[in-house]
Amino acid sequence: MGVDCNYVERVPGAKQVEGYVLEIVDDTRDNPNYFFSDYQRKGDRYHVPNSSRPDLHAASWKRAGEKLENAGVTVLNANPESKLNVFPFCNFEDVEKILAGPHSRSEHAHLDEINFLAPLFAESPAGSIMVDVGANHGSALSPFLRRGWRVVAFEPDPENRARLQNDYGAHPQLTIDARAVSDEPGARVAFYTSEESTGISSLAPFTDGHERTATVSVTTLDHVVKEYALSTIDFLKVDVEGYDLMVLKGLPWERVKPRLVLCEFEDRKTKPLGYGFHDLAGFLVERGYAVFVSEWHPIVRYGIRHDWRRLVRYPCELASPDAWGNLIAFRDAPDPQALRAAAGRHLKTTPEANRSSEADKLPKPGQAKTAMAVDRRTEEAPTRAHGPARSARFSALGSRLVRAFRHRPIRSLAMGWLASPTSASLLGGLALTGAGIFGVAWGAWLAAPGLALVGLVIAKEALLWRWRRRRDTEAVGNERSRAQRALSGALAAE
Repeated sequence: MGVDCNYVERVPGAKQVEGYVLEIVDDTRDNPNYFFSDYQRKGDRYHVPNSSRPDLHAASWKRAGEKLENAGVTVLNANPESKLNVFPFCNFEDVEKILAGPHSRSEHAHLDEINFLAPLFAESPAGSIMVDVGANHGSALSPFLRRGWRVVAFEPDPENRARLQNDYGAHPQLTIDARAVSDEPGARVAFYTSEESTGISSLAPFTDGHERTATVSVTTLDHVVKEYALSTIDFLKVDVEGYDLMVLKGLPWERVKPRLVLCEFEDRKTKPLGYGFHDLAGFLVERGYAVFVSEWHPIVRYGIRHDWRRLVRYPCELASPDAWGNLIAFRDAPDPQALRAAAGRHLKTTPEANRSSEADKLPKPGQAKTAMAVDRRTEEAPTRAHGPARSARFSALGSRLVRAFRHRPIRSLAMGWLASPTSASLLGGLALTGAGIFGVAWGAWLAAPGLALVGLVIAKEALLWRWRRRRDTEAVGNERSRAQRALSGALAAE
């Protein structure tokens, strides 16, 4: 506020007196630089702003903004007449409507809208109904199946549907439908998929990587309600990569009005189809819904983790025309404080310093299918990721133990104890031998070469030193016997 780079250097009634100094010589009723005209009066002197560097203020704000963003602070410009284009524009009404955020891209915030919304249905009884249009792999419907809900899921992508069937098909409360959904029914409609991501299959291509890979049948929610005898819908989730408004238009709103609607917006996809963010939100507002915007930063690339920005009550303007996200529409307006608290419980941030670059994870040319296969395996069994990390930690530990064991004083102390003739050392030697063998087996099971190696070294050294001690003891005993025989012979000779 205040430094907006639209300062008028020479206001009416001012003249230059020396250098960059200006003086008010006539009182003026109109001073464009201040909220009231008599701030500067006759006789006042002031310097011409930005005399040597016209970009001085903007450059300073830009540097300050970078520092603030790294500290997790978001700066908004609430002056619509400002010429300072360093920060996103907003208005005070939007700021008052914000329930969570805003978060800068460098914070890599993430809000799982499904996990955020599911607890709001805690009082809903088993048998409540969810219609999931664009079910993908089933992550959205999973928590509702666990609650005993009936779920009707639509997934026209054959590969996504196969995985959905494999993971959830046996559930008695789930119906999987292979049709796409829009505002008009159709047969043998072109369907497009992309190797870039399994989540951007659509009835219309919107990336260079989209290819026509199938033909699908298309139905409407009007037909769905009749076909599946749905008297009500508690949760309608729509994620159809551009056709969200068409899906909503196909619902018989006069007969069925869902308690909650979750649908996606992204003008990049929808503008070519004839509608934008405000059209989609306005459609829900016109039907009496309280709409909230879960806004994400513009997509860098499909198929990777994205960065969440804020949760704000509609009507509002997006922080960026390239933003995307989800509209959360409630039939009955919720308590904003409850929404704010729920969002806070499920919001996660990963500062830049603790996050590896997504660019390092992108597939090289010609490796898209392999990369997607890796991504799917990671999604299917996230706990497997702990195996390599755990193995690496044990390998490093094993290497350090081996280095320590090879250090002469430590080795001499340990092996000296093992070589002593006491029963304790005998038991200790046997125990260490067993521990070494166990270490070999454990290291092999964990795929930790370092741990297996240290177990092998301990077992080998324990056995070797016991064998050497036994050999030395037997040698000393033999020598002692020979000496005694020689002494006995000498005495007998005398």
